[in-house]
Amino acid sequence: MWAVCSAQPTYEFHMPSRTTPTHIQPVPGCPPTVQIYRIEASRFWQFRYFVQGRYVRKSTQLTNKSEALRKAKDLYRDIIVKERQDVSVHPTTFYAVAKQFLDSQALQIEVGNITSRSHQEDIYKLKSDVLPFFQSMDVSTLSKRREPGETSALTSPTVTSGASTTRTQ
Repeated sequence: MWAVCSAQPTYEFHMPSRTTPTHIQPVPGCPPTVQIYRIEASRFWQFRYFVQGRYVRKSTQLTNKSEALRKAKDLYRDIIVKERQDVSVHPTTFYAVAKQFLDSQALQIEVGNITSRSHQEDIYKLKSDVLPFFQSMDVSTLSKRREPGETSALTSPTVTSGASTTRTQ
C-alpha cells in the first residue's frame, strides 16, 4: 500500500536558469525601467524596458557594455516614437491626423475625385518633408505662428517632391 505524503518538498537552493538576468544595469539618461543585462545563454548584452506591466526585451547584439548602453538608448527612443505614433493611444498627433487624411484620400481615389498619382505624391511629401518635423506634435499645439527657424526647411525656395519640383511662394 502506498503512503500519501502531504508535505511539500523543500529545496535548499534555487538553480537559476540560463535566461535569468544577471549584471542588470540601468541605462543613464533613461527612466530606471530601461536596463541592459546579461544572461548565461548569450554572450551579448540584452535590453529590457518595463511598460504596461510587462518587459519589452531585445538583444543589443553587442558584447561591449558601453556600446550596448548607447544601443539601448536608441532602442528606447525607437519604442517611444512607435508608442507616440500609435493612433489608438494618441489620436490627436499630427501623425494620426495625417494617417486619417491619407485613408480618406484612398476612398476619394475609389470614387474618382482624385488620381492615385496625386495620392502617392501626398504620401511622399508627408513622409519626406512634413512628418519629420510635426509627427509627434499634438495638432492642438499647431498654429500659423511658428518660431523663425522651426519651419525653414519646409519653406525653402525649391522643394522637391517625388516626380515634380514646385516653387513655393
